[in-house]
Amino acid sequence: MSPRRLLLVAALTFYAGGALQADDRYRVELNDWRFLDHDLPGASDPSLDDRGWKQIHLPANLARAGARSGQPLWLRCELSLSAPRDVNLALHLGPVYDTDEVYLNGQLIGSAAQSGLRGYGRPRLYGLPAVLLQSGRNVLAIKIQGQFSNSLGLRGAPVIDETESAQWNFWRSQIQLLTFAGLYLAVGIFFSVLHFKLPELREFRWFGILAALLGLQQFLVNESRFSLWDSFLTFKLLEQLCYVASPLVYFLFHISFFKAQAIVIGFGERRVEFRPRTPGLIYALISGAAAAAILLTMNPVRWDGIISVWFPLNLPFFVYFAGDAFARALKRLQRDAILLSLALAVMMLATVHFFAVERGLVEGPHYFSEGVLSFILITAFALTYRLIDLQMEVDRRSRRLDSVNALRDRVFAYIFTFVRNPARELIAGIQQALQSVDDRRSWNEKSATLSAAVDDLQSNLDDILELSRLEVISEPEFLEKVNFRDFITAVIPQGVITHHVKVHPAIVLNTSLELVNSLVIRLIDFPGFKDYRNIDLIITSDLKAHVHFRFMLFHNNVKQTRHLYDILTDPAVERGQLWVKWAIVREIIRILAGQMEVSIINRKFLRIDIELTGELPDALPGESRQAVDQIFIRPRQSDSLSPAGTPEALALSSARGSGGQASPPLPRFHARMTMGELGAYLRARFARRR
Repeated sequence: MSPRRLLLVAALTFYAGGALQADDRYRVELNDWRFLDHDLPGASDPSLDDRGWKQIHLPANLARAGARSGQPLWLRCELSLSAPRDVNLALHLGPVYDTDEVYLNGQLIGSAAQSGLRGYGRPRLYGLPAVLLQSGRNVLAIKIQGQFSNSLGLRGAPVIDETESAQWNFWRSQIQLLTFAGLYLAVGIFFSVLHFKLPELREFRWFGILAALLGLQQFLVNESRFSLWDSFLTFKLLEQLCYVASPLVYFLFHISFFKAQAIVIGFGERRVEFRPRTPGLIYALISGAAAAAILLTMNPVRWDGIISVWFPLNLPFFVYFAGDAFARALKRLQRDAILLSLALAVMMLATVHFFAVERGLVEGPHYFSEGVLSFILITAFALTYRLIDLQMEVDRRSRRLDSVNALRDRVFAYIFTFVRNPARELIAGIQQALQSVDDRRSWNEKSATLSAAVDDLQSNLDDILELSRLEVISEPEFLEKVNFRDFITAVIPQGVITHHVKVHPAIVLNTSLELVNSLVIRLIDFPGFKDYRNIDLIITSDLKAHVHFRFMLFHNNVKQTRHLYDILTDPAVERGQLWVKWAIVREIIRILAGQMEVSIINRKFLRIDIELTGELPDALPGESRQAVDQIFIRPRQSDSLSPAGTPEALALSSARGSGGQASPPLPRFHARMTMGELGAYLRARFARRR
C-alpha cells in the first residue's frame, strides 16, 4: 500500500474511532536483546553462539552502551511464535539511527536501502515472511550503523504484530502528530488575523508566527511529509532552521506580551539595566550565526554538533523569561503572567528533556510534542483572556462615552428649558441699564438687580449640571460604613430645623456618605419649604434596620400645599427651577437605592417619606439588638420656620436635660411671642437657674 493511500486510510479510521484496528492477539514486544558493539561476519546466523554478547533492554541509546559512530553493531533476539500460517506478521522498529539491516533466521527481510527509507531517525516497518517463520525457536538479528556520536541504535522497542494492526498503529501516531501540527497552524493564522485587525497588539503577531513555526516543525518530523516530496535532507534542513528561529520569535513575543521597556538584572545590591533591543540584537546574532552555519555545512552530522552548542546558549535567556514571568505572577498577580509562566515552565521542561534524549543524556521517550501542545493551548488561553479584557475595556469606554453624550444632551435640553428665558430677561435688563447709565441712582438699582439675576442664573446652571451628572450615574462609586447616629448628628445643621431622631444607636449605613450628606442638606435647604411655617423632621428606624426620613409640612393655604405636591410628583421639566432642585433629590435617592413617597394628609399637611437601607452588626448581643428610643430635639432659630420653644418641645427638652444630657439652648425671646411661648420661656429660664 502506498504512503498516500495509507495516510488516507489512517486518517479516516482515526476520526471514525479506529474501525480498522486489528486484533492484537499476536502482538509481541521484544525488549530483551543481546548486543555486540562491533561487526562480526555471520552474526545473522541463527546457529551462532551469542551467549558472550552483552545483554541490553530496549529501547536504549546504544552510544551509552559502548557503540561508536561509524562502526557497525549487532542486536540479536530469540523468540517463539505460534501464529497460524494464514496470519501476516510485521516487525515495527522505532526510530533507527542511522541505517539498518534486519535478518530473520539468517535471511535478510528488510533494510533502509531496500525500502528506500533515506535518512536517520525514521521508524521502520518490515513484513515477516511466513515461509521463514519456524515453529518454536526463531532468531532476529539487526545490523545497525550510525554517524552520530550521541545517538545510535533503536530509540523504540521492536514489536511484532499483525500487518494491518502494525500499519494502523504506525500511521495513527503519525496522524495524531499531524493533527497537532494543523492545530498549531490554525492558531497561528487566527492570531495573525487578529494582529491584522488590531495592529497595536504586537504580541498577537509574534505568537501567531511562533505557533506557525512550531506547527511547521511538527510537520517536518512527521512521516506524512514524504507524501508531498521525497527529500529527507530538505525537510531536515527546514526542521533545524525552525529550531533555531523559534526561541528568537519567543523572545520578541515575550517583550511584546509584557510591554517590557527594559530588562533589569540584579547582582547583589547592583542593578544592570538592558534595553530589550540590546539582548534582542545579541539573541538575533547568536541565532543568525547558528542558521548560517547550518546552511553552510549542509551536513546532518555537523548540524547535530551546531545544535549541541547553540542550545545551551539559549538557557540564560529562557531563565530570564521564566523569572520575569514568574516575578510578575507573584508581585502583581496578573492572570496572563500566571498562565504564561505556567506555559513557559512546561515548554522548558519538555524542551530540555527532548534535548537530553536526543543527545543520549537521558534514556526513554521524549515528550516534546506534549510540551508544545500544552504551551500553545495555555498561551492561547492567556491571549484570549487578554482579548476579552480588551473588549470589556472598549465596552466600558463606549458606555462612558455614551454617558458623556447623554450628559451633554441633557445639559443642552435643560439649558434650553430653564436658562433660555432668564438669559433673555438678563440681556434685556443689561440693555435697559446701559440706556440709563447717566442716571446714577437708576444705574445702581438696576446693577443690583442684574447682579442678583446673574447669581440666580449661575445657580440654575449649577443645578442643571448637577442633575445631568446624577442622571447618568447608576450606582455610588465609593461605599463607606458609618454609624448613622454619629453621621446624622454631624450633618443636620444646629438650630435650623426641628428634628427628632429615634434610631437604634448601632445601625450602620453602607453607602455613599457624600450623597447622603448632599441629600440631607438639599432637603433642609429646599427653597419650596421656605413658605411653610411648620416643618418637622422625624428620623426613625424599623425592625429591618431601614432608616426613614419623614418630613411633615403644614401650610394654611391648601392651594399652596397642592402646588408644591404637584411640583414634587410631576415628571414634567416645565415645572421650573424648583422641579430641577427636587429632581436632584430624587436622583440621589435613586442612586442610593432608596424609596420616596410624597402624599397629602388632611389637605393641609404635606408628608414626605424617604427610606434608606441600613444594617445592624451581627456581633451585637440579643438585648442590644432590640430597638432603643433616643430622641433629640433642637429648636430652629429661623423666623420663616415654625417658632421654637413650644410647650411640647420644652417638655421633651426638659426630659432630655434631666436624663443627664446637655440642656438645649433657651428659646429665643422675640416681640411676637404668644402667652404660651412666653410662659415656656420663663419656665425654661427658671429651670436653668436652678
